[in-house]
Amino acid sequence: MSRAALQCDAAPMEIDYPENFKFYDSTAADNLVQHPDIWRWEKNEEIPIGEIRVNSHDGGRRRWNRPSFHAEVSDLIEQIEHHRYFMAVLVWRNANCYTVLDGHHRLRAAKRLGWKKIPCMVLGPA
Repeated sequence: MSRAALQCDAAPMEIDYPENFKFYDSTAADNLVQHPDIWRWEKNEEIPIGEIRVNSHDGGRRRWNRPSFHAEVSDLIEQIEHHRYFMAVLVWRNANCYTVLDGHHRLRAAKRLGWKKIPCMVLGPA
């Protein structure tokens, strides 16, 4: 994994940019592995949260509004604050924004933590 540091609050945070998609546990990541000819890695970048859109094909509102999702995000926030560790969100670059492929919980946690930018692994069309 490629590692970087992010300065959040008073203490730096370790950021992982995985070099292998097996570290991302989602259908979108599985599809990327199965179809490497349709995408390419572009860059690792901190992206303003306002430019990132949730992926409506990944469960949609019914998934993100369930009580267990909010509890999972709260647990994740505790882990991020305690371990000072964050794995980059996997996003797809569109014409005017980015779409989450893997990392909806991490995106929501970053919003609740008040972050303005979030570390992302950016992919785009081949």
